[in-house]
Amino acid sequence: MSRFPVLRRRSLLLGAAASAALAACGGGSDGPGEGAPVWRMPAETEPQRAVMLASMDFDYKHGWSTLEVQATMIAALAQTTPVVYLVNGDADRERMRQALMAQSMAAEDIAERVEFKVVDHAELWIRDYGGVFLTDGCGHLRVVDFDFDGYGYNAFSGPYTNDAYNHDNDLAVRVAQAFGAESLRSPLVCEGGNLHFNGRGTVIAVLGDGTEGVGLLGRNQGWTAAQIEAELKRVFGVTKVIFLKRNMPTDAHTVMQTPYEMPGGEWAYNVGVTHIDEMVAWVDERTLLLPEVTDAELAAAVVAGDTVTQIAHDVLQEAYAILSAATDQDGRPLRLVRVPEPGPIVIQLTPDDEAWWMIEDMNQHPTHRLKGAERFANQEPVNYLLPASYMNYVVADGVVLVPRFYRPGRDAGLIEKDAAFAKIIQAQYPGRRVVQIGVDAVLAGGGGMHCITQQIPRASLV
Repeated sequence: MSRFPVLRRRSLLLGAAASAALAACGGGSDGPGEGAPVWRMPAETEPQRAVMLASMDFDYKHGWSTLEVQATMIAALAQTTPVVYLVNGDADRERMRQALMAQSMAAEDIAERVEFKVVDHAELWIRDYGGVFLTDGCGHLRVVDFDFDGYGYNAFSGPYTNDAYNHDNDLAVRVAQAFGAESLRSPLVCEGGNLHFNGRGTVIAVLGDGTEGVGLLGRNQGWTAAQIEAELKRVFGVTKVIFLKRNMPTDAHTVMQTPYEMPGGEWAYNVGVTHIDEMVAWVDERTLLLPEVTDAELAAAVVAGDTVTQIAHDVLQEAYAILSAATDQDGRPLRLVRVPEPGPIVIQLTPDDEAWWMIEDMNQHPTHRLKGAERFANQEPVNYLLPASYMNYVVADGVVLVPRFYRPGRDAGLIEKDAAFAKIIQAQYPGRRVVQIGVDAVLAGGGGMHCITQQIPRASLV
């Protein structure tokens, strides 16, 4: 039996209240013309009304608490940015309240800084399918509602995975209703995590090469790159779209791209989604952070037989070449700041872990089969490559949350990389606190801190 009801897609939702509010600002038309609103996607560095997260009632790896990670994030955010936390009911609200008090957040501060909003949902990946917020600059919000195919896994997964994805298929519409905003429907299969905006008219995304289930081309069969670009321009009002060709190996499709052969001949699976927020991040309207695999790291990877690092090197060098030749919406060259690449971090999953069952479930495609499915049939432990990327960080008013990847037993080089990245962020975001957070519990589910947050812009002109 399905854990969640299956919901049907809805077309454009435009509530009467949202229409009236829009008309008061000079019209309710999407089209050009006098009085029509001008919608835009603000940069993440611009003032925010709040940061949104969503509750989760299970952990991807036994003993690794997603609730604790979220509470740590919220306690750091709430000092300078209000937080909206989506819950399914009182139990979710109370769990988070207790977790926040365990983070030494006083009850009165929770009441003042954290808004619990009841919005029906299954999982916590709010950036991806919970809607992308636009503003018209005069007090109104619009929520973009993309089509969703379970991150390209619908054709590969059975009910265990697809029930949750189907349940959250229209989450953006429910979020819009909860905020009294209109929602704009797009037929494009896309998630917010594969879109990075500079706030002035440029967006970057991973296009892919058309491989089934991978990238915008692979997941929008029948669309051309030009059609995808045109749809992004229509929806977001941007004038420049930059496409990167490939995803990071730590953000790979479980069936089509993994398992990887690791040093020693063992395999490592990944649950990736081909998103740009694993590769780059805007610092300002012309400056991008881009990871780098150094020559020394590449040489060591070749000797060790570390194919993941070798692939990461090639992907990032390709991205560097594309971005070095690219310009912004005004024709100005981009500035690139290279940052550390953490390298492969492999953990073990067992049948005690939800993530183990998530991978086991991905063997339903009529043609493309999960390699090593017999290991799951035999209930064996498997290796899992964490989607560790420093780019998956969160910018809010007054603070930047950055991931910390070192923990006892891991490569000691991560201590230096964690510190180096935090130092770079402090220099690039002067005036904001930098808070390092251990995010393993979220990584075990296939994403990072950026994936489980969504900024809600202040609905006024900047």
